[in-house]
Amino acid sequence: MILRTNYDGDLEPTDVTGDPAETEIAAAVRSMDWNRFAFVTLFKDDDNWLEGSGCLEPGFGLSMMLSVDRIQYVTATAPPTPDAMLGLFNAYLKGDDDLLFGLIYDAKRRGLNADDVSTLRQQDETPQRERMMSAALAESADLFLKKDYGAFIAALSPYESLLGPMDAKKLAIARRKHGD
Repeated sequence: MILRTNYDGDLEPTDVTGDPAETEIAAAVRSMDWNRFAFVTLFKDDDNWLEGSGCLEPGFGLSMMLSVDRIQYVTATAPPTPDAMLGLFNAYLKGDDDLLFGLIYDAKRRGLNADDVSTLRQQDETPQRERMMSAALAESADLFLKKDYGAFIAALSPYESLLGPMDAKKLAIARRKHGD
């Protein structure tokens, strides 16, 4: 995991460390000038990251966004201070998904239990997965026609549970033909 920082307008982020500890994350968050639009990111890869960003100037504010396999979640409540971001960063660093999503949805303040958090997470995921699946279907239609079954399978497999009957059948055919 990489700890990155940058300001709006920077051409490239600064990689602070490749194996961050809680103390390094806290130091990075506290070292940023939050009167400018700043970003602090824990980056695993392009699809998986947690970012705290924003500006403390009037009319702006802070926010945190989480990406898990390209599904994005935004904190239900804006962090009031940069230090308020640290709990989320630490939960992400530790891989504590229960705590992480509890913090994303502000479960304690809102009186949410684990089932409520799970329901909210599913409500955030479903429309995003459906949009991603629609895009994958559109992009992969030509692959099936060209008999590029391996690429077709790779494009649609992540959305298999959401496919309609015809697309599910095409995926099964592609798997069978690809196995030849």
